[in-house]
Amino acid sequence: MYKNKRNQFVRQLSAKPTLNLASMCSKKISSSFLLLFLLYLILVGVVCVKGDDKKKFYIVYLGAHPVNNEDSAASHTHMKILSSVKGSYADAQESMVYSYKKSFDAFAAKLSSDEAKILERMDEVLSVIPNRYHKLHTTRSWDFIGLPQKARRNLKTESDIIVGLLDTGITPESKSFKGDGLGPPPAKWKGTCGHFANFSGCNNKIIGANYFKLDGNPDPVDILSPLDVDGHGTHTSSTLAGNQVPNANLFGLANGTARGAVPSARVAMYKVCWASSGCSDMDILAAYDAAIHDGVDVISISIGGGSSSYVSDIIAIGAFHAIKKGIITVASAGNDGPNLGSVLNHAPWLVTVAASGIDRDFISKVHLGNGKDVSGIGVSMFSPKKNLYPIVSGVDVAQSSQTKEGARFCVQDTLDPGKVKGKLVFCKLGSWGADSVVKGIGGAGIIIEDDQFLDAAQIFMAPGTMVNSTIGDIIDEYIHTTRSPSAVIYKSQQTKERAPFVASFSSRGPNQGSNRILKPDIAAPGVDILASYTLRKSLTGLAGDTQFSEFTLMSGTSMACPHVAGVAAYVKSFHPNWSPAAIRSAILTTAKPMSQRVNGDAEFAYGAGQVNPAKAVNPGLVYDMDEILSYIQFLCHEGYKGSSLAPLVGSKTLNCSSLLPGQGYDALNYPTMQLSLKSNKQPTVGVFRRTVTNVGPAKSIYNATIRAPKGVEITVKPMSLSFSTTLERKTFQVVVKANPMTSMRMVSGSLGWKSTRYTVRSPIAWDKGRPSNAQTASMVIIRTCLLFLFFMATTITALMEEQTYIVHMDKAKITDSDHQRYYKSVIDSITALSSQAEEANKPPTPQLLYTYETAVSGFAAKLSASQLRSLNRIDGFLSATLVQSGDLNYPSFSVIFDQDRRKTSVTYKRTAKNVGSIPSTYAVQVKEPAGVSVSVEPKTLSFKKMGEKMSYKVRFVALGGATSTNSSFGSLTLVAEKYRVRSPIAVLWL
Repeated sequence: MYKNKRNQFVRQLSAKPTLNLASMCSKKISSSFLLLFLLYLILVGVVCVKGDDKKKFYIVYLGAHPVNNEDSAASHTHMKILSSVKGSYADAQESMVYSYKKSFDAFAAKLSSDEAKILERMDEVLSVIPNRYHKLHTTRSWDFIGLPQKARRNLKTESDIIVGLLDTGITPESKSFKGDGLGPPPAKWKGTCGHFANFSGCNNKIIGANYFKLDGNPDPVDILSPLDVDGHGTHTSSTLAGNQVPNANLFGLANGTARGAVPSARVAMYKVCWASSGCSDMDILAAYDAAIHDGVDVISISIGGGSSSYVSDIIAIGAFHAIKKGIITVASAGNDGPNLGSVLNHAPWLVTVAASGIDRDFISKVHLGNGKDVSGIGVSMFSPKKNLYPIVSGVDVAQSSQTKEGARFCVQDTLDPGKVKGKLVFCKLGSWGADSVVKGIGGAGIIIEDDQFLDAAQIFMAPGTMVNSTIGDIIDEYIHTTRSPSAVIYKSQQTKERAPFVASFSSRGPNQGSNRILKPDIAAPGVDILASYTLRKSLTGLAGDTQFSEFTLMSGTSMACPHVAGVAAYVKSFHPNWSPAAIRSAILTTAKPMSQRVNGDAEFAYGAGQVNPAKAVNPGLVYDMDEILSYIQFLCHEGYKGSSLAPLVGSKTLNCSSLLPGQGYDALNYPTMQLSLKSNKQPTVGVFRRTVTNVGPAKSIYNATIRAPKGVEITVKPMSLSFSTTLERKTFQVVVKANPMTSMRMVSGSLGWKSTRYTVRSPIAWDKGRPSNAQTASMVIIRTCLLFLFFMATTITALMEEQTYIVHMDKAKITDSDHQRYYKSVIDSITALSSQAEEANKPPTPQLLYTYETAVSGFAAKLSASQLRSLNRIDGFLSATLVQSGDLNYPSFSVIFDQDRRKTSVTYKRTAKNVGSIPSTYAVQVKEPAGVSVSVEPKTLSFKKMGEKMSYKVRFVALGGATSTNSSFGSLTLVAEKYRVRSPIAVLWL
């Protein structure tokens, strides 16, 4: 999303709310009081609110339409409401941030939490939503999906199409946006293009450009202007609607004619994403407000959604208001793959786009001094000046023993410049920018090993490439078994690749907002896409990078999104009166099916399949609907209360029970179908009711073709649809009966309506199911309270009972040659310190269980919580790891590191027993906690018989630098063809 997934390589998760156990335990609280307090919580429940008078930004929503056509009247109403809470007009004026008065009635203001609650209780206020910040989620790509330069076009209508993008801005000087040959803006256009800093202005191609930065905080590395200093918005805009630019390339790679899907369409840019702060809810809503008013036809938004609730997610809310005006919104699915359930922007009125690869790759050959050649992936356009360069491993050229772990990943300030100068450095992938680190201290280049599947090319600012773990092992062995190892990295070359395939980074279903709607909807090219770029930023944005280009390669669902938005515009140019639902249906039902063998997550990865623009223009049948009523019926069916839909419908008085209920299992005329199994023992039956509209020849007959997997029965009534006129509608019923699934997460089939000219295909997917978002609201509250009680109970247990920890110590700090005697003195010290802290409940004396003196330095001991905290005051303490009970072969990982002494590591051993298929091979996938690098050996487990056991080791390395929270989370997953065995990782910094 904001920088492309593979070119950023920053392994981090969103910050999660945490309970600061160390802070809680540091209070002098008696165990009896804690037990009484816990009993009180259990009896009466609890809502924990931290008192905070700090004012924050909120969006106050008043209705679907402005209270008055006059802007001044709307602003006056907003100020009047705000003044009633603030107490004076002057205070309200100071608090007011923005009035939304074009397409809906709302305002943004800086409020305390109490003021927000007062506003929420006012009759004229429908909802108050806290502001959030989001992250942003080609020459060959259009040809690859079947839209060549000579494709059939309706140029007169296409030039009246206006595409709106919510992004980082645009580069008006780019050849992709020259207005030559285009007439004046369409008469329907109501937007503006003002004079801004460093912005050369609009033309007949870029007809609108505005920016929104409502928090008032200047961005030190951005410009208050629609100008794009990042390159993301320029790239997506040119992919969607850029002019034809011959001989576009990146230093000779990916050469061809760059163009958008609709080169004659007009572009309106709404800059809402900023280099430092990301993309704010209130800015996004302001952009929607303007775009709807301005008269855009299609909105493209490559930004991550913020909530699984459709009534609090600003992207979903804005898109719903766009639908009311007949504007389709296309959004990126997210870059958190291949984790299941990671798909974002999953509201049914959004078209959600996954990223697929096209048939080209960029590789660099590495020649080793022993004559062996290996290949890596990436874009490195540097020709070697020598035949061979000395090569070293980062871990072997560390500045000191303390920086050795960071040096393994070539982290800043961990390598010895004298040992790196003039050499290639072999590193593990840690964080983005290792090539800058190596080049900055005189290194000749870098080879990076990545455990993940390599499908997107990183651009290097120095000679470099990225290799998988198999090749990494070959290079590492060569370095460490050769007296004077050497190598050379050659300039990157373009090669052919089998495609399409779903990108590893592309977010997967199932949909976390509704288990009845299949998401993502569709897949489109999003790997190594060449499109326009800005000259205001180097290709990598890293220190020392001197590479600049008018075009660049980017990867991400951000790149896939404008492909589908472009196809939506292309379809609309032939059918300007089609509804957003009809356009979406045309795109989905004509998609090219993708291989489940290649893409194991099937429809959860690619939705209906690979987008097919040429066929989408003429789909034969469409699943159309009265969108506003249909979506309201759907939400009521999902369990949303009518009053909660106020941000969408503009009224608190909606009563779901008074509406005619939506028909069928999902209550929506959606072009795909998804059934969640209700029972592990009994079959689940779902009845889907659908209506199709004939947009093909007047007289036509369609017959149903069914593909059902084993264990699933699909029946369709009627099996034949006969049409005699255009726009005639026919209704049919699909009954799906699915047996319980024992091991598979999901299975899929399809329904196709076939005539002599058309195939209208609808995927049908089944998953194991979970409650929908609205239905789980109360469950979330209960679960949160139970989780809080669990933490309280854990804290009480820790205060009163000892647990076993492995304590890692800095060997350099051990002052006694007799390690056992030294560790006993440490035990004595923490005993004294903890006794002072816990006078009321003196903890038992720690038990020293074992001392480690060979491979690692440290000891195992039974410690209370207060004794564990006291370790922080011992010079030389590195980390403490809780030892789980039982046989220690626990299915999760809990690691504790010291907050101040972060550069350390700990290793776990696990043994897995095969109870699944034989033979089977499991590959390791790791989602690393923030601030921690995770490596696993071996990286694959191959089982040949039932009951066979295999062991592996997991090494956690604390990387240098500060963290924003005292905990971080990740996961380790063993992935086979049929199974995903997931182990959560929790890291606590004390």
